[in-house]
Amino acid sequence: VGSRAPGKRVFVYDAYSGPGRYENQAPGSPELVVDTAIAMARLRTVHSIFSDKEPAYVARLNGLLVDKGVPRDTYEVRQGTVETHLDDVIASVGDSPLFVFLDPYGLTVAFDVVVRTLVARRKAGWSAALQPKTELLMNFSYDAVRRIAGVLRSDSDHASRDAQIAALDRALGGDWWHTVALSESEDWVNQVLVGFASRVVEAAGGYGFITADVADSLTAKPIYELVLFTAHHDGLWEMANAMSFARQDWRDYLVKQEEDKHQGQLVMRALDFDDDP
Repeated sequence: VGSRAPGKRVFVYDAYSGPGRYENQAPGSPELVVDTAIAMARLRTVHSIFSDKEPAYVARLNGLLVDKGVPRDTYEVRQGTVETHLDDVIASVGDSPLFVFLDPYGLTVAFDVVVRTLVARRKAGWSAALQPKTELLMNFSYDAVRRIAGVLRSDSDHASRDAQIAALDRALGGDWWHTVALSESEDWVNQVLVGFASRVVEAAGGYGFITADVADSLTAKPIYELVLFTAHHDGLWEMANAMSFARQDWRDYLVKQEEDKHQGQLVMRALDFDDDP
């Protein structure tokens, strides 16, 4: 994106930025964003917008970006929720390409917020080719879905039961997932993911999606899924290409973990990995 934008200017909005760097000094999404923006400065002008509801994270992120010497006119850091800032961000970027990253801790973002992000800049009477380009990458929490589905199946009547179920209803766009969760079919969690993404695409119109699952060991179930919504087939291709390279890094990382845990005993990769086509 951005090859035909005025000044080749693009915007990135990271709505759950955190402090920018993890306690183990690994880069978080904001640091990855600004490092990438600097690396591709000859190709694109990237303006980064970060927000987080935690004041301490906002302060740490501001400090990190200053320490890194990131040009002050290339980013802004805001305190507050995505609901607080979304409309203003959408208004401020104009018709420039916008990439939004939603990575909340725990329950996924409200369905209505996801759809609004995709359609809010749409211009009446404009063709699809001329519409402002918006792409959205988000974290879909399998752990949260599994946990609240367990609450749904439970006979206990604790005080927070209805509130937890209602929260997931808001995140998934209704109570349609109840039937899927109660079925307990082998792939019910994936059915919920596909049902959610398909409903977003139907509500927004003109979008497609692609997903990538993430687990934290060789044998564990995925803990979350990354979902990209894009209105262009090149977006799907670029995501698939990025996923391919990232999966190799992920394999190498997990294999090293296993080998360290077993004091250097080699892991037979061909036996331990069986990617879905």
